[in-house]
Amino acid sequence: TFQYHRLNDTLYSATVGIQNQDGTTGLEIFCNQKYLEDSLWIRIRPSWVLVDSMWGTIQPGESKTLNLTFDRLSYPRGIYHANLIIESWDKNHNLDTIRIPLTLCIDTTTSVDFDEDQKPSIFALSQNYPNPFNPVTKIHYVVGGRQTKAADNSFTHTTLKIYNILGQKVRTLVDEPKRAGSYEVIWDGKDDQGKDVASGIYFYQLTAGDCKETKKMTLIR
Repeated sequence: TFQYHRLNDTLYSATVGIQNQDGTTGLEIFCNQKYLEDSLWIRIRPSWVLVDSMWGTIQPGESKTLNLTFDRLSYPRGIYHANLIIESWDKNHNLDTIRIPLTLCIDTTTSVDFDEDQKPSIFALSQNYPNPFNPVTKIHYVVGGRQTKAADNSFTHTTLKIYNILGQKVRTLVDEPKRAGSYEVIWDGKDDQGKDVASGIYFYQLTAGDCKETKKMTLIR
């Protein structure tokens, strides 16, 4: 969310945008628009992910499916982060805002005519739940595999490991090839020897091919 405080010139001759330090890369948001005004705020959504429905009404007992589309052809190699935020405007119930982290990992330079075995992979690592926890928590992750027509038959070697605050490995939860899909694993607060670990901050790291993501969690006994 980008917000500016004051426009000193006339509102009809202003340009609003963001750019890097030397001005070589930028995003123009508005230029000479009549509705520009002081203290205007602008929410910039990442263009590499699109949601098919940005609002709607869900009746009690109903559910709604949100379809996300990831653009992997228009971006260079790298890891891109965003959050899918679900908010409720229900005046009769106080519902918590849901924040779902999204990660797009492109592990090769994309091109329209690249080979099938060079196509990028997509993966995601969610925040563990509950957090803090005692002594069991769930970790959800997605392994996208190679995005080919035969993606259902593709495998990506995947590891999910727990580290303590000193960077020492505590537990290996996953270490095997995974077919493209969504997974959930439970950590019971024990190390590789089956012993209970102490209360404190721990890090869990997902590695799938060339993609890597790390998040923090807290164990309270």
